[in-house]
Amino acid sequence: MLHRISTILIIVILLAGLGNAAWAQEKQVDWDRVDVAIQVHDDGTFTVEEIIQVTFWGEDFTYGYRDIPAEYVDFIDEFQVWDETGTYEEGIESGDRWFLVDDTVGGLYTVTWHFPPISNTIRTFHLRYRVHGGLRVYPGGDQLWWKAVFPDRDGPVASSTVTVTTPAAIQVYDAYFVPAEMTLLDEHTVQFRATEPVPPGVSFEVRVQWPHGVIPATPAPWQAAADAAAAEAERRARWNPIIALGLIFGSIGFFLLGVLSLFLLWYLRGRDPGAAPIAYLPEPPSDLPPALAGQLVDGVAKPRHVLATILDLANRGILDIEEMPKRQHVPQNYRFHLRGDFPQQLPRFERLALRTFMGRSQTRTLRDVEKSFPKHWKRMMEAQEEALVERGLFPHPPSQTIRRINWIGALMWAVAAIFFVLVLFDVLPRRGLSQSLVFWPMGALMLTGILFFATARFMIPRTPKGREEAARWRAFRRYLAELKDLDETPPAVERLDRFLAYAVAFGVEKSFLEEVEKTGAATWHPTWYHPSTSGGQGSSGGLGSVAQSAASGSSHMGSSLASMSAGLVTMLATASSSLSSTVSGGGSGGG
Repeated sequence: MLHRISTILIIVILLAGLGNAAWAQEKQVDWDRVDVAIQVHDDGTFTVEEIIQVTFWGEDFTYGYRDIPAEYVDFIDEFQVWDETGTYEEGIESGDRWFLVDDTVGGLYTVTWHFPPISNTIRTFHLRYRVHGGLRVYPGGDQLWWKAVFPDRDGPVASSTVTVTTPAAIQVYDAYFVPAEMTLLDEHTVQFRATEPVPPGVSFEVRVQWPHGVIPATPAPWQAAADAAAAEAERRARWNPIIALGLIFGSIGFFLLGVLSLFLLWYLRGRDPGAAPIAYLPEPPSDLPPALAGQLVDGVAKPRHVLATILDLANRGILDIEEMPKRQHVPQNYRFHLRGDFPQQLPRFERLALRTFMGRSQTRTLRDVEKSFPKHWKRMMEAQEEALVERGLFPHPPSQTIRRINWIGALMWAVAAIFFVLVLFDVLPRRGLSQSLVFWPMGALMLTGILFFATARFMIPRTPKGREEAARWRAFRRYLAELKDLDETPPAVERLDRFLAYAVAFGVEKSFLEEVEKTGAATWHPTWYHPSTSGGQGSSGGLGSVAQSAASGSSHMGSSLASMSAGLVTMLATASSSLSSTVSGGGSGGG
């Protein structure tokens, strides 16, 4: 036991030692102090001496560098570099200490100085140079602007003092980006001392002004552009907060305007005002076929409307539905038999539904229908809508309304996408605004577009006749769905076939069949439905599960009703599944 503990302790100590060794090998530079002395000369040039004290943590440091921006100067020369060990010579490998100046890249003067390897030490470097054409000349006074402490650092500068000496009496002086204590030492000298460390990425900039004309200088070529940039920066500082608030509140206002527009569109055109409420109707209020009644209530075409048409045609003696024998590990299938020749006198929406199910054959299975259903869906939907428009129930096809509203939503998303690309690649000028702020309009466009997509199907207008008719059909739907809660005599057996097609069209076949079961209608056996002689039942799930459990739990529920309800659910589920790739949510978007 002691041996095992000793081994573990040795391993821990070794790992700790390796960790410390790895830490010790990491290189780090601390900026202890950056002091700058600037002497403005009578000829309009000025000399800058930077005193840079750094602490080197780690081993084998061999060089340092300084990037001096040349954007607002004519040129820089007379470079000198030295430290405690001596002066650096300019030129490649000229002795132990040497430096190079490169002014060929990116509007910078890059000074790189090399020294023998040093480790874990403090070194103070001096960098001196003369700037030509670096003053700003104005009638109200000449000025020196200089970023004394450079921003391109990985760490903070712990201490910084900047001293500026001019040949004329100083009028104005100021410091920027870092809190500073400013002291006028005499009329020609001012000192700036940072009162807190200068953060990485932040410069310590100073400005000093003296009377114009003391120094024989003229405005440098870059001054006009610099003044314009300064004016633009001042304008942005003044207006950008207002623009930012405008973007935020404008985006929110646009979204709220979209919500209000959709509400008004629904209130004026989408809802059904003026239709007197009806509790329920025990009979269909008109001769409107089940599919058309279902879409009149729903507003959009759905796969169950087509299935209701097939059941209605079967009830009218045009086709039979046969449950095929159940095969192990194979989904339940059904066979459709056309009685006689294909009836050409049917309305167009019924002909298309029948042709989709039967094709050119007298007999087809549900698996065959599943393959052809998606490609015929749009034509069936359009024919169904045409029939509703012809009957004066809709002013124009519902899919047309949905398509128009979806186009508005798509347009908003397209504008948002274009806006995103322009902002992402900085094609759209942001004028100093943060990138996150300019995404507010894009978010407002996208959210409003989503609202248009989501509410399109609720904006379908009906004619006055259609509103009255829809109210009556909703009352009949309520009768089929809530039969068990109404003090009403259940429908006669001979009407169940017809009512079943409407229940499927309204999507209430589950509650309808459950209530029919309670009436003891065991004698109901649709002449058009033929259960499998092998005793196979329909597929499980949905209403099929309810029908099967009812069949096993009630002596009054015949096997034909259980098989039929399961078969209906299977056909409805299969039709919906086959349309899933083209019809969102089992409805219609009018695409």
